Amino acid sequence: MRGLMNEMYLDDLREKTHRGLYGKALNGYSAGGRTYGYKRAPVFSSTKTDVHGNPEVEAVRREVSEDEAKWVNKIFEWYVNGMSPKKIAHKLNALGVPSARRSTWAANAIYGDFKDGTGLLNIDLQEKNLKVVDFCGEYYPYSPHI
Repeated sequence: MRGLMNEMYLDDLREKTHRGLYGKALNGYSAGGRTYGYKRAPVFSSTKTDVHGNPEVEAVRREVSEDEAKWVNKIFEWYVNGMSPKKIAHKLNALGVPSARRSTWAANAIYGDFKDGTGLLNIDLQEKNLKVVDFCGEYYPYSPHI
């Protein structure tokens, strides 16, 4: 009986967590993870403060990182000119460019998976085309007005 109750609680918690992350993404905030070419910019509360009297962080937005943006442009330029993701990763590593996780580059970080929208070459952050992927792999069109 206790096992069934625990399972029901975890299912409910999972659903609420995914709903919260989905809502953040629909409102244009970061729902977690690191996107190469962007930095995290905290959005502070105008009414709430922490125990030290500093404004509380309500959410986090993504802003373009100029240092990484030049490499994103180079990656797309190299790819358009016929360089494979594997060769691009090798070149970035040879140049000492840190990856999103601050380690070495791998080809799958560049190519990713088209179906899941992962990988640098598959990310479309233009507002009109942005799609939010829920944790079951279903796609929803992005709308900042919801």
